[in-house]
Order: sequence, then structure tokens, then C-alpha cells
Amino acid sequence: MDLVYLIEHLPLWLSMFFLFFSALIEYVFPPFPGDTFLIAGGFFVAQGILPIIPTFVVLTVGSTIGCVLGWLIGSRLTGLKKFIGPNYVKFIQNNYDQYGKWIILVNRFIPGLRGAFMIAAGLINVPLKIVIFWGTLSAMLWNSVLIGIGYIFSDNLENLLKFAEIYGKSFLVLIGLVAICYVLCVFKNKVKRN
Repeated sequence: MDLVYLIEHLPLWLSMFFLFFSALIEYVFPPFPGDTFLIAGGFFVAQGILPIIPTFVVLTVGSTIGCVLGWLIGSRLTGLKKFIGPNYVKFIQNNYDQYGKWIILVNRFIPGLRGAFMIAAGLINVPLKIVIFWGTLSAMLWNSVLIGIGYIFSDNLENLLKFAEIYGKSFLVLIGLVAICYVLCVFKNKVKRN
């Protein structure tokens, strides 16, 4: 049975719980296709199946709690700093010192890495109130965009869901390519030094 079909046919409270859980879980389990269900939520709002304000609130609260869970993972896993090494922790710290609120603000727009941004924030002890404020603002902006897309293009759910899937996969491929280029550049520089 299709999960989107379930949202459409579940009692309202259960559909809302599912959307809440979808927004939250992708921060701790990035392969989960949370954006697909967010777009589906916009589709169901346009169809009159889900109410817009509760849907928006549930998705935003789920995302915010997901941010906090990611932050807690980073702040509580004491061995994580040793695992990634002091140079990378310093790199994270420097980036957050320079771009902290912007990193947290754009986190929601980058599938697959959302949780990593929050874990990094916890790792270097970014104050939780900053994570909550900017993470909530990010979620509100992203949820508005995707609910709007689901609403505007509500005539064809199948195409909407394909769009969400392609977007997520394309972004991950792009991130992978950038990571490969970075590793190759670092390796090239090390070879030149030796």
C-alpha cells in the first residue's frame, strides 16, 4: 500500500502525526523522503483533505524538533569530536563563527545534509536557542515553498512526487561531485607538497 494513499485515507490526527514524523525523522535518518510527503501535504491541502494551518504548523514543529534532535546528537556524542578529528572540528567552528545563522537558515533547503548541519552545530556548542530560532525560520520558509508547490501543481500528484524525488537525488549527486572534487584537490595539494 502506498504511503501517500495512507495519508489520504487515515484519520486527520494520524495523517498529521505521519507528516510531523516525516519532517522530524529526516534530520536523524536522511534517506527518509520527508520532502515528498511535505509536497504531498500541499497537494492534500489543495484537495481539501488536510487543513492548511494545522498542516503547516505540524510540519514546522516536526522540523524544529528534528533540528533539536540533530543538535542533541552532536552535543551529546562525546566521541564524535575524536572521530572526526580536531582539524575538522576547527573547520566547522570557523564556518559557524563566520556564517552560523546562515548555515542554519539554509539547512532545510539542502536535502541529505540537514541533519549534518544540526549535528555540527551541537558538536561545537552553538547555543540551542539559536538553532531553534533559525531552524524554525528555515522550516517555515521551506515548508511554505513545498506546500505552495504541492498546492499550485495539485492537478497531478504523480508528477509532483517525481519532481520531489528527482530534486532530492539531483542534489545528493551534486553534493557527491563537489565532495569528490574537494578530495581530489586536497590530494593534489598534498602530492605537490611532498
